[in-house]
Amino acid sequence: MPSRARGLRAHSTSDIRLETLQDFAAELESGGLHVEVEASQHFYKSALPPSWIAFLGAPEWWVSLVAGDLILIAVKHAAMGAWKNRARMASAVSALAKSLASLRVRIEPRTAIRVGLPIPNEDDATELRIVGADQDEIELQLLLFLYHLPNLLDVINSERLDSGGAAGPVWLTLKNHGDLDIGWQDAETLEARTRTLRLRP
Repeated sequence: MPSRARGLRAHSTSDIRLETLQDFAAELESGGLHVEVEASQHFYKSALPPSWIAFLGAPEWWVSLVAGDLILIAVKHAAMGAWKNRARMASAVSALAKSLASLRVRIEPRTAIRVGLPIPNEDDATELRIVGADQDEIELQLLLFLYHLPNLLDVINSERLDSGGAAGPVWLTLKNHGDLDIGWQDAETLEARTRTLRLRP
């Protein structure tokens, strides 16, 4: 298996055509971003099985996408509600957002697109669901994820979410004002736990 730090790994449910993901990967590869498509897909036996694609990358890979000053600019625009009025940032994040927006219109509307970290592992990962199909909105969500990433890693470490503290995946949810909710099930008590990271522009 290639190093996780090299790029993203695309996991998916069995209803997703691998050719669609391979086309997505080829599009990003031409721009210098590596995506490895996992051939083994997740199969669910139910009347209406879940449908999703998850793009997982190591924290250092996500950080390498954009300089810290651009993340802060993104947060400032988000806080001002003026995201669509700013000049587009020429960055790897923009390229990823463009490809995700293109992918969104090529798959079923019910299919969830998620990005995140292979923590605790690739099957029970730390994931943020990307909402909408507009490239600017997707780019903003990616940049806010990057903005919160250092504090998210602190929570993962303090709550031992990478070493048995969570019974299953870790869910991330962006709120209207850019705050990030972190949710998981405690491995010992099986109670739902939540932490919120505040947006501080």
